[in-house]
Amino acid sequence: PPPALAHALATAPFDQIRLQNGTVTVEGAQRTDIFTDVTANIDLKGSDGAHSSQGTFTWRKQPVSFRYNADALAKVANAATMPISVNLDGDLFSAELEGNAIITDRLRVTGNLDLEISNLPDYAKWMGILVPDNQKPGKFAASGTFSWAGRRMGFDEGTFELDGNRALGAMAIEIGGPRPQIEGTLALQKLDLTRYFEPEDAPAPSKKNAGKKGKTQKIVEVDFPILHHINIDLRISTTELTAGPLKLGQSAISFSLKSGKLMADLAVFEICDGNANARLEFDATVPDSAIRLTGGMAGISTKSCIEIFAPDSSLEGIADLSADVTSKGRTAKELFDSLNGKVSLSMGEGQADIDIPKLIAKLREGPAAGWDAARGSATSFVSLAGEFFLRHGAVYTDSLNVDLGKSALKGEGTIDFKSKALDLRLLMAETPAKTAEAPKTPADDNKPKSKANGAIIVKGPWSDPTFSLEPAKSSAQNTTSGAPTQTALRGRY
Repeated sequence: PPPALAHALATAPFDQIRLQNGTVTVEGAQRTDIFTDVTANIDLKGSDGAHSSQGTFTWRKQPVSFRYNADALAKVANAATMPISVNLDGDLFSAELEGNAIITDRLRVTGNLDLEISNLPDYAKWMGILVPDNQKPGKFAASGTFSWAGRRMGFDEGTFELDGNRALGAMAIEIGGPRPQIEGTLALQKLDLTRYFEPEDAPAPSKKNAGKKGKTQKIVEVDFPILHHINIDLRISTTELTAGPLKLGQSAISFSLKSGKLMADLAVFEICDGNANARLEFDATVPDSAIRLTGGMAGISTKSCIEIFAPDSSLEGIADLSADVTSKGRTAKELFDSLNGKVSLSMGEGQADIDIPKLIAKLREGPAAGWDAARGSATSFVSLAGEFFLRHGAVYTDSLNVDLGKSALKGEGTIDFKSKALDLRLLMAETPAKTAEAPKTPADDNKPKSKANGAIIVKGPWSDPTFSLEPAKSSAQNTTSGAPTQTALRGRY
């Protein structure tokens, strides 16, 4: 017991202990640790318990050197307090502690700690935390007010840095349960997550396919085996969040991971001149990781958002967006191919990089190929809205509505991501002029609300589609005396 050890050091009838090539066994309630190759010089400075030591040891195949100094014991009631300083150096880490050892029925250490870890995944495995192989190395540093009691250790107030991301706050880890529990509240000026989403090279081709030429494929694994081995309760705030080309402003994130199930809430107060919120639910306990993403964006600039991923934006305006999407898989490709859900878009005044009058005039002469046929002067619109359904690697819609003022555009069809192809039907119709002087009469309800101009058909690869004009049908063609009107539904269901 710690009090017996302290008493032994204070009353030992000698001044120095030298240990060469020794073994120290520490037995605990849950495990036993064995330190081998121990070489140490222990100097006892007097009857007050002050002592110092330095030397080396090996623990779990890692050599560590140490320097340790303890001043006189101060006893208060049933506790003994001893000022200490400890320096540890190894291949994976270095640590320097200045503080106090408080001895009661157990040992508790408090003080200021400076910690540097050269490879965080390897260090975690060395400490007994189950971490999958092939994790990306990361340098970690921490300094601040530290406390350690039993299986719980942490910083009550500190500065932390991981791969260039610097944070202030509190963080603790408890390793007494079946999974290590990490808790913390951190504030960052900048948070850059780009390196954690970089794709890995695909496995080398087999001999059978070794002679085939082609681009090196990249695979992004998303099953994250580490989710099975730790629990997390973490809250993060940052003024700038970066993940690859995506750059966000002031944001707040909370993570809750328990037994392989992750729930993350994200609130972004600055994104594309608007704001957003999202909830990610990730279940790593099923064979194919299951994901659900819900959220929305409000008052965003479509031009700013699109230009994050593309050099130019073909759509400009202020939009509101909502989504409820699910997926499953173990790679980014599998997740993308199994996307299911709905995305709703609503915009006010804006413009699109498509010259509709020019396109219709050209199509009256015959079909046209390529986007150049549709480009010219941008087309302004009063509003744009639609619902888009994700199924089987494609997006479907039957409710796209664009109010062009004197005319309207209604769209339906498919955007297929697997084949990178379009199959769209855009119906153009003139809207009746609005006159305040003419009051509405019951007979107006039986009048046609618009005059059809026909439909624009867009088909083929989205990089080079073909445009054609489907002429409008007359009322005589659309109806037959005594026969019910039939409606044709396009698309995949």
